[in-house]
Amino acid sequence: MVRSLRILGILCLLASALGLYLALAPSSPRPRSAELGDPAAESEPRIDELSAPLPSSREESVDALRVAAEAAPSAALPRDLIVRVLDARAQPVSDIPVELWTELAEPDAKGNWQLDLQTFTPRERTPRGDLAIPSTVLATAFGKAREARAAGHAASAILRAESELLACTSYEFRDLTEPENAVELRLAPSGFLRIEATLPDGTPATHPLQVLVASTAETSPFALPRHLRGRTRFQALEPQRSRLRVPLATPLRVEIEAHRDLGLLAHRAELLGPAEEGGEVLLRVPLRRATILVGRLLSADGAPLVRRELFVQCLRDGAGRTLPEEATDHEGRFRIVLDDDPPPSHLIELRIFPLPAEDAWQNPTELERRPHAVVRDLALAPSGTTELGDVVLTASEHHFLAAGTVVDASGAPVSHALVHACRGTVDQALSATLSFCTTEGRFELYSPEPLARLLVVARSSGYYLERAVEAEAGDRDVRIVLQRTGWIEGRILVPEGFPPNALHIRRSADGAVRATTTAADDGRFRFEQCTPGRHGLSFHMFPWPPVLVLDDLAVDRSERCTDPRLREIDLRSLVTALRIRALDTRAEPLPRKGLNLRLRAAEDVVLEISTDDAGRCTIPLPSHLSSVELALPGGPFLSVAVGPGEHDVQLEAPIELALVLDPAPALPPDVQLSASVIPLDADEALVRTGRLAYGTIYFREGEARWRVATPGRYALRWSVHAEHAKRSPIELAESAPRALAVQHGSSPQRFAVAPPAELLHAALTELSIK
Repeated sequence: MVRSLRILGILCLLASALGLYLALAPSSPRPRSAELGDPAAESEPRIDELSAPLPSSREESVDALRVAAEAAPSAALPRDLIVRVLDARAQPVSDIPVELWTELAEPDAKGNWQLDLQTFTPRERTPRGDLAIPSTVLATAFGKAREARAAGHAASAILRAESELLACTSYEFRDLTEPENAVELRLAPSGFLRIEATLPDGTPATHPLQVLVASTAETSPFALPRHLRGRTRFQALEPQRSRLRVPLATPLRVEIEAHRDLGLLAHRAELLGPAEEGGEVLLRVPLRRATILVGRLLSADGAPLVRRELFVQCLRDGAGRTLPEEATDHEGRFRIVLDDDPPPSHLIELRIFPLPAEDAWQNPTELERRPHAVVRDLALAPSGTTELGDVVLTASEHHFLAAGTVVDASGAPVSHALVHACRGTVDQALSATLSFCTTEGRFELYSPEPLARLLVVARSSGYYLERAVEAEAGDRDVRIVLQRTGWIEGRILVPEGFPPNALHIRRSADGAVRATTTAADDGRFRFEQCTPGRHGLSFHMFPWPPVLVLDDLAVDRSERCTDPRLREIDLRSLVTALRIRALDTRAEPLPRKGLNLRLRAAEDVVLEISTDDAGRCTIPLPSHLSSVELALPGGPFLSVAVGPGEHDVQLEAPIELALVLDPAPALPPDVQLSASVIPLDADEALVRTGRLAYGTIYFREGEARWRVATPGRYALRWSVHAEHAKRSPIELAESAPRALAVQHGSSPQRFAVAPPAELLHAALTELSIK
């Protein structure tokens, strides 16, 4: 007994020594990874920061990670970002993917918002609902955002849940660095929509359903920026097993896409979302059969049209519609599905057009000239499937003229070229013969009238035809060779601050303007579709004559213009830019304000310009101008000298006049009273004669409004208008019109006015108005 106790004591001492040794031994680093299902990732959500700057491409990101690891071998490698989506009860959600957006705050010059988008749908989630975003993907997204910021655009990287229907918080990487901890995205209160679909025979549907759910009420999709709100998509659901997450107590519109392969109709329904968090609404959908037409399509000689794509039109109850594209099988049989709801019982007309064998080019106007099948007064079987039997193509009322191929100089086919026939000369084109080539360059020409001989011409973007091709009626081997056009490209040099797109560049040839374009921000421009020959370029700024004209630019066959003058077109001594900051009378900026620019040197032309958010504006001008005049609409013009630097321009607002008829004359319903406000000089004489010199104002309900530029004395010149009178309007010319004394001060200034009673009565009498 004692011996046994001794042995037990020795074993305990050995175990204690071993435990002490393991506790004091240096521990090896535990592997850190963000793989789904990794216990380390679940217990340690903290993420290390990158020690190297994040690059802008995937390849650069890999190199950056390698360099960072070599520079600091003892530091841990960057970990993937952990993202969790939680519902309103802070429970993990496993049915909504996560999107990583790299986007701009404002669209670029091409109208694009999105720089990059990646969606992450894990195959397996951890019990806590974690989702791993690879660090290399984040590096690429951050790099794209930094490139956009370097180009002067406000860009950001954002994480959000992929849900167009359900509101969800988002996370923005403001400083384009990884957060230290996991990112949590929270959904608004939501429940589930489950769909159980049955086939027409009552058995459960086993094929995936394409379901679209939209809200019929105004929701708050704060997870999406304004330019993305309202986007929808179909989602595939496995019947009897899947469900969709939807908002609570919200009216929903559900649409199940028609399954044409199965001959099923689309289903639409409206229902209310679940009432409580995590609740479920069940929608039972009895799918119905669509009307199906089957048959075999034969050519005029009785041969089946095998594997031909079809273009189908049907006429029902006086309304025609085009059906989705169909095709024949290896025996020439076709199957046409009519998804009308309710299913029709009768068709007035059914047209079947075989498309060219090489392409599915849909052009009904052209196809009607070719042989096609027409079935009229068609009664449909109530069972859902109607057997049409053999349907034979019949010749159209058009006559076949010619067929052939359009190729380029190397013999390669030119796809989708436009081909038409001409009678006699190319100026006598027959519009009814227009044809579109297939991807193989094939074309067929038909005409309402027969032609023994014809000219065939073709055109396509980037090509030109040297001469028309002569053909005989019935010729099926017409070959049209198109030559590639050249191009003219160059670069303009403009002063600093001058917008290059303010210059309109016109290309002319044979004495006529052929195209107009503007230069890009770097001054480069390009003209396509230039045929060989001599061309000219002119650089315009409205409303002045061209600031520069380049003549005799040679374009050779299939080459660009190599004129050395195009390399750098120096306009720095010919144009300038006036930079202003528009201010009001209190020296406050006028943001987003429209201003009038008057150009005395251009026959008193007035242009409208706009200021930015800070009241600034850049005005491109030809260099010969020494000054321009600026004004608020209706206000006085202020002369501004053209020169370098920014000019503060303090503008006066116009003075608004409120003119009230007192006493108001009694006029017939079809007669209107109007007046023109005209300034008076020091001798009380009209500065300008003429009724419409300063515009016409009409009195409605006894009052009219007008604006004048400066204080002073103004007169009214009255007129009456009658719709039925031959001589209208009639001016009430006073020898000494009453003056209105407009002063500085508040606006509007009210004046009681009235037309001369005797002159008004005489004018009404002249218009034969009692």
